[in-house]
Amino acid sequence: MKMKYSQKLAFKDVVESKGLPGSMFEFEESEASNSEQDFFKIRYRPIHEYTFYISLKRIKTIRHFQEVFFVSYTPAEDKYSETNNCIDFEEILTYFEIWIDYLTEEVNAMQLWNEWYDGSTSNFNGTEFFNGDFTEKEIEILQVKVLELKSKCRELVSDTEKFELIDNKLDTVIEQLSQMNKFDWRSFFIGTIFNLLQALSIDKNTGNQILNLVQTFFTNLLK
Repeated sequence: MKMKYSQKLAFKDVVESKGLPGSMFEFEESEASNSEQDFFKIRYRPIHEYTFYISLKRIKTIRHFQEVFFVSYTPAEDKYSETNNCIDFEEILTYFEIWIDYLTEEVNAMQLWNEWYDGSTSNFNGTEFFNGDFTEKEIEILQVKVLELKSKCRELVSDTEKFELIDNKLDTVIEQLSQMNKFDWRSFFIGTIFNLLQALSIDKNTGNQILNLVQTFFTNLLK
């Protein structure tokens, strides 16, 4: 799908408005104009699976074919990927800006995770506890432990609105205990913590204290 240069510049303006270098992105567009190959892709160079993909589909209606744009992007908000349909370029650009925000959040969270993982997680990362599915007893134990974590976070985070978001997200973590296996739940839990620290702009000292609480949380599971 061929984009006009003015449209490509609009993508560039969004990237620069977020303080990101244009060299971190690469573009690919289809030469052919047909339902199978009509696309425009923007890829984040350091992590190729992080993409913003625009496709043009021709949908048959009663009287004629209607052209509809679809945008798919990774990462998304509460899940890894998301797809939406759009009516025009302005709406595509809105989703692109949303994607850039999610991308920035995820990359920053990844950096935090790597720093913490390298220095702090050897105590629990390889534990056999996180294999298979949870038993009812394990779910009960973890529910209590997450509630304890919420209580300790309340002591550290004085801003009411920020804590309410933490409180709600940890409620979701508890709900997922019965929906996920152990490995997926652990990844979801840790990802939730890092995304919260990034999204709420928690100061470094408080963030480190929360991360230490999470490390203790996992370490205590071995006892």
